Amino acid sequence: MQIYTTFPEGVRYLCNIEECSGCCTLFEDIRIYDDEIEKFEAMGYSKFYEIRENYNFLKHPCHFLEGKFCSIHKKSEKFNKFSTCRKYPFYAVMLRNKNIVVDVKWACPGISLERGEIIDKKLLLKEFLQAENPPLSSLDEVVYFHNSSRQKIEWKALEGLYSIISDALITENISIYKSILLLTGLVRKIGSELGSKPLVTTGDLRFIEDFLQNYDVEEFIEQTRTGTPIDMDFIGFSSILNSIFEFEINPEYAVKKLGIKIGGEEKVNFNDNLHDIFTQPLSLKASKLMKYYLIQNLRESLTKPWDFISTYFWSLGVAGMIDYIARLDAFKTINIVTDVEVRKAVRIVDFLNKHVSTYRDFAFEIYPNLGMKYLQFFITGYDSGLGGY
Repeated sequence: MQIYTTFPEGVRYLCNIEECSGCCTLFEDIRIYDDEIEKFEAMGYSKFYEIRENYNFLKHPCHFLEGKFCSIHKKSEKFNKFSTCRKYPFYAVMLRNKNIVVDVKWACPGISLERGEIIDKKLLLKEFLQAENPPLSSLDEVVYFHNSSRQKIEWKALEGLYSIISDALITENISIYKSILLLTGLVRKIGSELGSKPLVTTGDLRFIEDFLQNYDVEEFIEQTRTGTPIDMDFIGFSSILNSIFEFEINPEYAVKKLGIKIGGEEKVNFNDNLHDIFTQPLSLKASKLMKYYLIQNLRESLTKPWDFISTYFWSLGVAGMIDYIARLDAFKTINIVTDVEVRKAVRIVDFLNKHVSTYRDFAFEIYPNLGMKYLQFFITGYDSGLGGY
């Protein structure tokens, strides 16, 4: 069993309840522990939790909310909260091989690279490891690298592969547009090098590590762009987005439930002019935030029973949804997309992933398809708008 993080070094956190978006209202599965229940019952509280599958969870909506804010936090700051709440916006997910990934909710306005206390990753991991007490498991499991070819990869190699890609995307100070092209190029190179192997091992990853030490980033990105088949445009991308929103999911449902305004309006029209919307530039902070969320989705998809290639398109599809919603939010109010709009879009997509059962059921079909179209759309778009900064 291993435990590690996926977010970059230098992440800071400063809780500011005045800016809080009430993200704890998004989640129903807030696990609590017996000693915490005893403490709060001794304080006079009752009927604030329920037992599901032999675990204790806070009831939804949370008994301790006042509006969308935590009454415990207001009275005594974070230290007296339940351990799961106290750790938020950091959270842990268990992968299919029982390894633990600790990540951060980028929707939280307290997370940034500019202000607050720098997060000590070692202390954070120690706290999660002690609290969760996860079961030990072998690292020798084998899963599919590419389902259609029945090709397999060792779990340790798969996690190593995602680490290599994540590090490359974080290290390069490039826009979300170029990050997506870089990711595409790396996936293609990995596929071409490893496609003939029936089983991919950690030793097979040496080539990509050597490549990343010596390659020219801009040249590699341009090769990827010019080598990508193009059959998509604004109208085509608009059509597939509209069909997804009409038949599979409806972000307006999330907007209403979360009490969010898009473009300063309660009523949201998601069938707006994509040509104008996507020619808006992204701020540096917005572009970085989108990139980190893209990386997070790459890694968190290891909790799902998908192969490596499907994960890639899933992640691009998520990025496409967030990019579109963030640009739509900024379209009628400002002429540049900031991190505020991106965080709002992240909350909407996180909410849909968590709460809408029909959306979750169709997610595997929706996102890879949208991801492929999004990549093609990116390459046909205007670099001034899609380039980020």
